[in-house]
Amino acid sequence: MFIRDLLRKFVIFFIVVLCVSAQAEAVRIGVISQNAKHMDVIDSFLKSNYAPGGKNVVYVDFSIFDSNGLLDLKAIEGKFETFAKSVNLLYLDFNQPMRMDLQSLANTIQDSVRGQTLIVANTGLSSNVNTTLQIRGTLFGKVNGLILIGEMDQRERLIPGSYFGPEMLTAIKPPRQWEWPGSAALLFLSHLGSQWYSKSAIDWKIHFAKAKSATKRLWLGLDELF
Repeated sequence: MFIRDLLRKFVIFFIVVLCVSAQAEAVRIGVISQNAKHMDVIDSFLKSNYAPGGKNVVYVDFSIFDSNGLLDLKAIEGKFETFAKSVNLLYLDFNQPMRMDLQSLANTIQDSVRGQTLIVANTGLSSNVNTTLQIRGTLFGKVNGLILIGEMDQRERLIPGSYFGPEMLTAIKPPRQWEWPGSAALLFLSHLGSQWYSKSAIDWKIHFAKAKSATKRLWLGLDELF
């Protein structure tokens, strides 16, 4: 009986140690952005008072630019699977109108989503700033299962030119100090990173889907998602 109790206590202790170790491990978020200065923006954000993940969240830059300073989508497509496997989750910030030459990249992203990778994406802005446009006609709109995050202004309206549609999980109003494109998605990522180890990637997807279906509100608040 003594040996059995001792073994049971040892197993419990070992499980607790593993859980504490997992909690202490930094959450790695891979970033692919069309903004060449996006890592400077992220660094400033992490130093602000609006990043609950703090030091527990590490952003890894996977963006690849060509000689013209443009995002090299072909190069990214070739390494996308490797990127996805080397981090806890991915953040994409390069949405654009769908074209035939983007279909292969859309398929590659879709394969990663089906492979249980959780991918958060900024819905992005169109070059037409006078209206909101349907996200279903964009690259990200062609990928099922992305966690799509939009951005609102201080009047809680979508930023002019935003891609919009029922595919979105929500739109977030960032603090006034952080009204630049992508800040809403960073707020979402920071909250997700701070609680990442409480669920598996699949369970997070299920959790967000349930939260969205459980409300009649157009936009869920961060307090309803985390």
